[in-house]
Amino acid sequence: MHLEYAYFFFYSFVRTSYLKARKTARLSVGTELVLGAIAGALAQIFTIPVAVIATRQQVGRREGDRALREGESEKDRESFVNIAKEIVEEDGVTGLWLGLKPGLVLTVNPAITYGLFEYVKGAVTSRMLLFFLLVESNSC
Repeated sequence: MHLEYAYFFFYSFVRTSYLKARKTARLSVGTELVLGAIAGALAQIFTIPVAVIATRQQVGRREGDRALREGESEKDRESFVNIAKEIVEEDGVTGLWLGLKPGLVLTVNPAITYGLFEYVKGAVTSRMLLFFLLVESNSC
């Protein structure tokens, strides 16, 4: 669920930055798709660690996993930060990004969706503008 919000945020940011840098108002479909893929990759990179930690919290631990440390309660052990530390201890920092490769493949779908949306929006907007200009010029 949070991935969609992150994707839209990064898509808006990447697209706006690109438009400002290129000083253009319209982008090709190919450019829209590339920008969408970049936004999807950024969304995945920033949201996957949270998803990995949340999944570990929901699934719980296997038998024989780390015992409680002295002065630590079960609630403390299940905290977001402690679970993140455990993942890093067990799998290294890259353990926080388990599933990134398949997630990157799945970013193709929103890239296509937003790319086509921007293309259709531009086409409809330009046709509507042309129509209104024609109507305005005929009424004069």
